[in-house]
Amino acid sequence: KKFGSRSLIALKRIEEASLIKQYPQLIEISGKKVAQAEHTIIITEKEKIVTTL
Repeated sequence: KKFGSRSLIALKRIEEASLIKQYPQLIEISGKKVAQAEHTIIITEKEKIVTTL
C-alpha cells in the first residue's frame, strides 16, 4: 500500500527533525527482499510493556 501525499510530507518533516532515519531495503544474496520487525519495550520496576504489535 502506498502512502498519500500528506503522509509523505509528514514523514519527511519527521525525518528532517532527526526523529526517524531512512535506511535502504535489505536484500538477501538470492535477491529477495528481507522483512524485519522490531518492538519498543518500556521496562518499569513492576512490569515490561510492549508498546508495538
